[in-house]
Amino acid sequence: YSAAGLSAYVPLDRSDFRLLADYDPPGWPLESVFYQIFPDRFANGDPSNDPRPEEYEYRGHRPVTYPWESPPPPDQFFPIVFYGGDLPGIESRLDYLTDLGINAIYLNPIFSAHSNHKYDVADYDHVDPHLGGDEALISLRQALDARGMRYLLDIVPNHCGYWHSWFQTARSDPAAPEAEFFTFIQHPDGHVRWMPAWTLPNRNYPSLELRQRIYEGPDSVFRRWLRPPFAADGWRVDVANMLGRQGETQIGQEIGRALRRAVREARPDAYLMGENFFDATRQLQGNQFDGVMNYDGFAHPVWWWLSP
Repeated sequence: YSAAGLSAYVPLDRSDFRLLADYDPPGWPLESVFYQIFPDRFANGDPSNDPRPEEYEYRGHRPVTYPWESPPPPDQFFPIVFYGGDLPGIESRLDYLTDLGINAIYLNPIFSAHSNHKYDVADYDHVDPHLGGDEALISLRQALDARGMRYLLDIVPNHCGYWHSWFQTARSDPAAPEAEFFTFIQHPDGHVRWMPAWTLPNRNYPSLELRQRIYEGPDSVFRRWLRPPFAADGWRVDVANMLGRQGETQIGQEIGRALRRAVREARPDAYLMGENFFDATRQLQGNQFDGVMNYDGFAHPVWWWLSP
């Protein structure tokens, strides 16, 4: 009998049970009830920061903020359909969340971006002003502390938005340090991207400078937001199973271990969760992620249950 189950022969070593004797996960998530929040759709606490059509253009379209519960026209481009939800709105509803028994929230991306979902990050250094900006996150942190609540931030290190300054610099100057952050098949417009989306250029993690800016450096993205005054309690890492994997480059395990070191150094009790579409076993050996969004592990039992 091994981790592979019962067999009629002596199992192979690769199916041995593994005891992670030196794994020391943060304890607070086991006592937490999380509420996931898509910020634009939760509560509009400050209508003055709502996106307006004159502010910018996104793929030939202009952002529009609609009245709460009013459906947009069928021809409105979905990524720029807004309802004005923001961090002040979340803060104003914390009593409602505590009444539900919630003591931790997981925020979908809040960094500056053109879309409503903000997985096309344009600036890791600031909270999107349409969500209230940096000061709104500091205020939310203080309000959460007053209630004994925690929060996770969502980050997209695998790719960024087309309009991120790093990518625009890489397009305009092949000799710039940022040019090695991306993979160009043909400069400046032929770049490797996430899935088919040209608006989401993939990151090239053999670049040591990129690693410094994302997680290694003292002021890197992963470290900075875990420290006061923002003091996030952890990270959810988007498409973590794809990170550091591009063609012949297969350094996902190395990047995962480095992310964990950086996060633990910045905040020892931080929770590190990765998104994984498949079998996440290799990422859950105590040296990378504390947990994963286990789509595969959830979906297959549900499929079996639903199937006749």
